[in-house]
Amino acid sequence: MASSCDSRCDEHCERCNVTYKTGVGLYEQKRYQRAINHLKKTQNIPMSNYIMGIINYKGCIDNETKVIIESNYETAFKYFKNGAEQGEPKSQYMLGSMYYIGDGIKKNIKKSIKWLTRSVDQDNTDAQTKLGEIYLLDKDEIKLAYKMFKKASEKQDTIAQYNLATMYLTESRIENNYKEAFHLFKLAANKEHINSMVNLGIMYFKGIDIKQNFEEAIKWYSKAAELNDRESQFMMGNIYYNGSIVELDYTQALYWFELESKHEDSKSLYKLALMYLNGQGVEINNIKGIDYLQQASDKRDANALNDLGEIYLEGKIIEKDVDLSIEYIKLGSILGNIKSHYNLASFHYRGCKGENAAYNLKEAFRLYKLGADKGDINSLNNLASFYYKGEHVEKNVDEAIRLYKIAVEKGNQHSQNSLGAMYYIGKYIEQDYKEANRLFQLSADQGNENAMYYLGMMYMNGLDVVKNDAEAIRLFTLSAEKNNIHSQSMLGDFYLHGYGVIQNYETAFKWFKRAAEQGNADAQNNLGAMYYNGKYVSQNYTESIKWYKKATEQKLPSAIYNLATMYLNGEGFKLNIKKALSLIISAAELNNKDAQFKLSEMYLNGEGIEKDYEEGTKWFARYNVNEEDDILDANVDENEEDDE
Repeated sequence: MASSCDSRCDEHCERCNVTYKTGVGLYEQKRYQRAINHLKKTQNIPMSNYIMGIINYKGCIDNETKVIIESNYETAFKYFKNGAEQGEPKSQYMLGSMYYIGDGIKKNIKKSIKWLTRSVDQDNTDAQTKLGEIYLLDKDEIKLAYKMFKKASEKQDTIAQYNLATMYLTESRIENNYKEAFHLFKLAANKEHINSMVNLGIMYFKGIDIKQNFEEAIKWYSKAAELNDRESQFMMGNIYYNGSIVELDYTQALYWFELESKHEDSKSLYKLALMYLNGQGVEINNIKGIDYLQQASDKRDANALNDLGEIYLEGKIIEKDVDLSIEYIKLGSILGNIKSHYNLASFHYRGCKGENAAYNLKEAFRLYKLGADKGDINSLNNLASFYYKGEHVEKNVDEAIRLYKIAVEKGNQHSQNSLGAMYYIGKYIEQDYKEANRLFQLSADQGNENAMYYLGMMYMNGLDVVKNDAEAIRLFTLSAEKNNIHSQSMLGDFYLHGYGVIQNYETAFKWFKRAAEQGNADAQNNLGAMYYNGKYVSQNYTESIKWYKKATEQKLPSAIYNLATMYLNGEGFKLNIKKALSLIISAAELNNKDAQFKLSEMYLNGEGIEKDYEEGTKWFARYNVNEEDDILDANVDENEEDDE
């Protein structure tokens, strides 16, 4: 039997070479156990150590015996170290990588760089790329990283091409070269490098140094998505869901979102929730929609938490639970969701039950400011309202106007209306009907009922527009149908007196009643008058008194005087001159002309009161002065709960 070689042999030993080559052949056939038996005998040959290291590092299944060889980093390290010390560049690369990652040994960056550098000195491409990645993390070694990636890239290393392209695109410490970045991404993408596919798609999508091409962008996103890249799958779903660069296609959107949701990513779970809740490409399924929303919320998706909170607050498709609603919305706010900042602020502003959302103007202000600083236009509008009203902060109309103007430019309908009202009334800002009209129109076009009311007033009075009762009535009607009490009261007036319409007491009564029940003092007074005069309804002093009293509680002068006349005439009450006089004085002091004239008459004639010529003439003089009613303050619009 021939004697075996000893450790003093080298790669030039003919017998060792035969054994080594046999081992390599067996390794390539994946007959790993027999390969190991041969390669163990040839550790004097550097590549034997490398192959033995790889077998132990990766672990494998023997094709012949089906025996599983478990991964063993310690054994792999021993073989790689032997090979590295023998000068084998692949072993040096693997040893450097193990030191960098800390596989089976203590992580040691210094030793990692040492062995990778030795491998680089022998022109090993993998080592060049790995060393480049290490240097890339050190801001002082960016140029060395660039040098390593460039060398490896020239030898068509895919990862190096991707890293170099990324540096050309984003790294400020080297000269940007978008053309070369595109070229390298394309080279790597053609070799199915997923991140390069995505970045190539982005460059086509944004037109970065190339002609914008959505078709090409989608092609590369799709390729990455088909290779199971989760971000690309979500991106493809979003593209079809939004329908901005391709025809809207909920079926395709659903396909990609469902595929990506298998990774249990909250973004796709949230999108699927929206699709099932809104019936986008599927039948509406609230149970399934809420389930997806709950799954996304459990993964702390801020959008899902906010929406789930809103659903619990609304209580239409799930049992209402304010406490749970606040809990979800509060967590959404903690995670930085803009809508949650706004919703939680609104809870604190209104004062909901529980410590989580008790009445707290300070906290409401903080959250509105937080939302406003992040660009939320509803928060911006409400923050302006705080400054306008002087709630929690010192009243600052200039700051309110500044904030309203920012929100106006961003298209907020409430700010458009509020600023328009300020220009309309001319309080705190120079009166400008033209600007008021422009802002009201912008707001009304978005369906704002307050702006519709103001526009109606402008057409009724011919302010910056040709007087047009028909257009005024159209706008009042649109606004009234959206439950604006001022428009409802105004329509009641039009139909009561036949201004621009055929007189119709029934319609007048309908609009007065709707506004009165919501607390509009003018409508309450007019409804009281219809009951008093028996117009459309039977005369009913009890109902008349009820509505006059409601308007009187709001200090409406005409209602106070109307109630006084009923006391004076004993209509619905016992005759009560003293009570009547008290009410007439109140109405007169609030500048009601009828009350001033009546009070003058009572003093001059001694009706129910001692004659007093001086008081009588005083009130008659006030009656003759053509004083304008006090102008109401601007109608500051606040967002409703369901604003988006």
